[in-house]
Amino acid sequence: MKYLLLRTKDFQIEQTFDLKTNRKTKKDRYYKISWKNDCEYNLMIDISKNGINENDTYLNSKGGLKCSIKKIENNCATVDTYFDGDVLSSKICKLND
Repeated sequence: MKYLLLRTKDFQIEQTFDLKTNRKTKKDRYYKISWKNDCEYNLMIDISKNGINENDTYLNSKGGLKCSIKKIENNCATVDTYFDGDVLSSKICKLND
């Protein structure tokens, strides 16, 4: 899977693509971003745009996804995402315009 994030200061859209076919595999996901400081932020699912489902409601009730930028190199950042006792480390890179 390949994820494309379209982000502003306060909002993020997540698109999911199949690596082989480059076709979308899921509906777009919409998040509200709340920055705690320059390196930490929370992602809450925007239920007004995603619609309401049980998993999204649960995620938001737990405070959303807590994200921490651990390292920045060139146009890429290593981000740890925490939820419900689990952590996922990922690399997010800015595409050249």
